[in-house]
Amino acid sequence: MKSESDEITDDEFLLRRVHYTRFRTEKCPVISHSSFEPKLPGPKTRDPDVDGISLYRESCLNSPDDCLAKISDVKRSEWGVVRVPVHALKRIDLTVKPSPDDQIPGHVVIPEMSASEFENNRDFVRSSMARLAEICSQEGNVALTPPLHTSTTSKSVGS
Repeated sequence: MKSESDEITDDEFLLRRVHYTRFRTEKCPVISHSSFEPKLPGPKTRDPDVDGISLYRESCLNSPDDCLAKISDVKRSEWGVVRVPVHALKRIDLTVKPSPDDQIPGHVVIPEMSASEFENNRDFVRSSMARLAEICSQEGNVALTPPLHTSTTSKSVGS
């Protein structure tokens, strides 16, 4: 396991929490582009993406579900985790910046995917959101399917 102070390398994977409503087994890409939309500041927004969208370095965690630690046990079944290869981010002109978090090690942000960038450079951010969705929908990049999504899918298949 790496220390979060270690340099972020191209061969690493980053992890992003994704709500079960953003997993779309009937569409391609499977992961919705809206999973990467920066949260804008507002009266109902908790933790807007001022510095960029949040991810976690997989190499700094014991397992992908460690990045769900901030989510209550009651709501944890609503969340999945996807992998983003660092080298793929660089190919689409995105960067990764360490942003230490007191609760979960390896927290990073993508500065080009911040709330202000979304407001000022919407076309680039939307294009990046779509590219990230495609990358995370590729085989091997869904690290954890939300249990709630799995049970909902299996119920609808049998109906």
